[in-house]
Amino acid sequence: MSERVPANQVRSPNKRSPALFLLLMLVGSLLGLCVYIAVGPLLLMRRFGESLSARDAAAIAQCVDFPKLRDSIKEQVNSSVKARSNSLLGDNPLAALATGLAASLSEPLVDSLVTPAGLEKLLAGEQLLATLGTSSTDTAASRAVAVPEAIAHASYSFRSPSEFVVTLEPKPKLLVELVVERTGLSWRISGVKLPE
Repeated sequence: MSERVPANQVRSPNKRSPALFLLLMLVGSLLGLCVYIAVGPLLLMRRFGESLSARDAAAIAQCVDFPKLRDSIKEQVNSSVKARSNSLLGDNPLAALATGLAASLSEPLVDSLVTPAGLEKLLAGEQLLATLGTSSTDTAASRAVAVPEAIAHASYSFRSPSEFVVTLEPKPKLLVELVVERTGLSWRISGVKLPE
């Protein structure tokens, strides 16, 4: 015969302990956060490509941290100007003056790149000096197709849980890297590595 178990020792299969429920909720939340961190930059790049195609400056501004992007580009342009002036002028006493003058003249270049249109030109693989000139409608139309296509075929990698790199190849052997940073739970493009 079967042994009787006292009623206070029998557990109902439908009752779960609150601790187990809290543990499952915590694990589920952490898993969801990890998925969001992993997928967030990809969703941002998709939205960015669509914004560029639609020429929606407001949507582009939501995807890009323009002050950080400006600092990133300015630093690279100034470094390039300094390196070139040092190689051209060498030990000339006027080298520092020439470098300072060249750096101040590079401001319009940086300002032209840190706009939705300038960023689109850069991502299309146009040379830096070409971004200062005006473009024909044909060139703008070809960029409208080329940039989202380059984004679709980009390579992606994490540098850290808060930094993501998107490598585009808008033209053969021309690589442009976008740096995407996470602040809190939102991702934004914050830097670019200019092609050499």
